[in-house]
Amino acid sequence: MSTAHTPAYLEVLLKNLPDKLPLVPAHKSDYKFHEFAPSDEWVDELGTIPDAVNRELEAILGPRTFRRDTFLLKERGPGLTPLAKVLEKYTCEYPDHAILKKWIPDACRAAENVYEDAGVPVRKTILCIVLQLLTGTFAASLRSKTAARGCKKKAGKGASSDEPPKVKRPDTKVLASFKDDRYVDLEEKEDTRKGGARIEPVLLKAARLRTELVQQLKDVRDLTLGFDGGKVRKPRGIYTVTVTTPDRESFLADLNDASGVSHTSKYISTEVLEVTLRRVGPHNFSAVVSDNTGNTRKARELLVKMFPHILNLQDCCHEINLALLQINDLEPFNEMLSDVKAILTFMHQSTYSMEHFNSARQELKISTGLSHIVNTRFWTYVSAVDSVNKCLPAFRAIIEDKKLGIDIAYLAITAPFARAIKCLEAAHTTPSDVLVYWLAILSRLDYLFTENRVRLPSKTVGDVIAIANQRFQEMIDEGAEDVYLAALCTDPRTSAPEDAAVARDKIYERVRLYLQKLLKREYGDSDDVLDREDLDALMAIRNPRLAGIDPSTALQSLQEELQAYVKCRDPFDRPLREGQTVRDWWEKAQKDPYGHVLGALGVKIHSIHPSSMHDERAMSTITWLNSARRSAQHVKTVRDHITIRQCHIQVRMDSH
Repeated sequence: MSTAHTPAYLEVLLKNLPDKLPLVPAHKSDYKFHEFAPSDEWVDELGTIPDAVNRELEAILGPRTFRRDTFLLKERGPGLTPLAKVLEKYTCEYPDHAILKKWIPDACRAAENVYEDAGVPVRKTILCIVLQLLTGTFAASLRSKTAARGCKKKAGKGASSDEPPKVKRPDTKVLASFKDDRYVDLEEKEDTRKGGARIEPVLLKAARLRTELVQQLKDVRDLTLGFDGGKVRKPRGIYTVTVTTPDRESFLADLNDASGVSHTSKYISTEVLEVTLRRVGPHNFSAVVSDNTGNTRKARELLVKMFPHILNLQDCCHEINLALLQINDLEPFNEMLSDVKAILTFMHQSTYSMEHFNSARQELKISTGLSHIVNTRFWTYVSAVDSVNKCLPAFRAIIEDKKLGIDIAYLAITAPFARAIKCLEAAHTTPSDVLVYWLAILSRLDYLFTENRVRLPSKTVGDVIAIANQRFQEMIDEGAEDVYLAALCTDPRTSAPEDAAVARDKIYERVRLYLQKLLKREYGDSDDVLDREDLDALMAIRNPRLAGIDPSTALQSLQEELQAYVKCRDPFDRPLREGQTVRDWWEKAQKDPYGHVLGALGVKIHSIHPSSMHDERAMSTITWLNSARRSAQHVKTVRDHITIRQCHIQVRMDSH
């Protein structure tokens, strides 16, 4: 090994790799040396830790068959740089292991190859840095030798007191210390702020990004507010508060530390939701959405009482999933689901069985593997049963059993619910989609049960119908808002023909009354106490699209425009163009003088995101960041990391 081929030299090389290699963050690195540890299985198999480390390095870095008999580096960054520390650690712990020692010159040559390929010579400054590290005790040894000889160097005529001492080659290659008496570390700058607390870079960056996010959201109308409860590993109760724009960009606006307090509806509405509303601006929001547990439902009701213009919505995916859970409890499916759960548990715990199963699956060209049953995932039992059903040929191939008890009727009944949930989880879901998919579920069940195509007992058929009707009524007919029906009727893709008789239609009357109610909530009670000028100024803040129109004129215009819309008359006779969303269509119609009022309501309705899936994804991100090794993280720390992460994601999306 040459003098330069040391861990210190390698570390400097890796830190200064040319830009030719892509810079990859640690969490995306293929190397991940910042969390390097030998596999326990390889330690048991090979018998010693250094052999396991060597095997791990071979698996990560690849074969040493490239130029100069070394491996090929594919990236640079925090995932690769700690390689020097890893090699230094294990070569010091096992100094007699020649194979481990050989990794140091091999890694140095691999890094030097990168410099050579990029046309960048290994700079002399890099070698100087390493020499300084290698000669950490040079000054002290020089003084001691000079004193022992009794020699005293006198300054010559042209000598300078600032001239640095000459560097002498050390007698040993072993690095004894990183200290150098020729250099003095500067003291840390004193923090003169009151209290003396240090602000870490993460805190500064997260605080700045949150301020920028609030300023950005203040310029956006028709926002959707979502929230969900959970906990971190500490454990501490938390509430996520997300804000979704009409363009379906979602942001975590707040992560509330709800530990040590009772999670009542009043606490959620005032301490969790109202804080974000006030910070961004109440009139920038059009709806609030969450699951329908007791305290969250009541919290939405309290919030809507404070801000009547905000629509109260329950999460559509949760409601459909509740129907699936009720179907799972029906007697004909209990035994089958227990068998599926037992099969999946056994297969995921038995490596030997899973290897044979995967081999049979590949031979039979079955692309779908076995799913897991996860309590926090929607339609988890449906996906589990479906995965076992698709893999039946592979099971038969390894156990030669042609009947595993998979009930096809269960999949036929639950598949419409599962597919609806999967579709409604999409970012661009609108309130009209909720009713469309519910109608699709009921239509499919009607087809299956009309002639009992699934061959289920009459009692089971009746139970499934009752469950579907109950959930449909809770979501559509008995919900706090009639927005789903209004959204479907104001979707230009479902408009009635021009000669349709809708004047006395029950659905038309229901939609008309709801739109009038919605219009009144936009104005509130201000028209009774304010003059025209003050009302116009107030509406410019509440809903600029209705500014300059008094309530009575707006009501009359709404009735006329609704009649024109259902008859497909100008300006509502334009087709929905390719790539144009329903909200875009209504924004264009609202600019027409004869579509001003109905257009304002149409834009608001179709700007709403009726699902709280963004909060579910936020909780998944929290679980990922707040891993077992970070279980001591405070809630504010998790919030800061998510704030920075979502900013980087947005920047990356904008760049594309």
